[in-house]
Amino acid sequence: MTKALLAFAAAMFAACDERGGLAHAGEALGRRLAGTWDVRLELTDAPLRRAPRMASVRGSMAFLESRWLAGRSDYGTYDIDFRPFGFDPRDAGETPTATASAANDSLAISLGRADGVAVIMRGRMVGDSIVGSWRMSRGRAGGSGGHFVMRRATRS
Repeated sequence: MTKALLAFAAAMFAACDERGGLAHAGEALGRRLAGTWDVRLELTDAPLRRAPRMASVRGSMAFLESRWLAGRSDYGTYDIDFRPFGFDPRDAGETPTATASAANDSLAISLGRADGVAVIMRGRMVGDSIVGSWRMSRGRAGGSGGHFVMRRATRS
């Protein structure tokens, strides 16, 4: 019993962060997500009635680590033109918003909605890259989707 209690106490101590609380895997990922990213999205699933003009688009995202919701989400913005795919989740005249939530090395990024259009990106962080799939939904009408790659931006 004493060995088990010592092992448990050691594990709890190892899991504590500098604030004395339990460290969350999401917090570490949040710190790794903060910064600017180059993004490439490929369209692999599109409605038949809308022929996309391009098979891929490029853009950028930037995230700040949330101090208010540490370990749960990061907030940011993006500059990606989805119009070649036949939709646009940005509100005209508004700053495009992105919210990321993390669990272990997985994350979900939600891009701001406009006119009922929502884009959700789900991926895994591997080194300085994030790879995964994305899905656009437009109300109950379904949507489009594909794969994406995000790489930490090298420009300063």
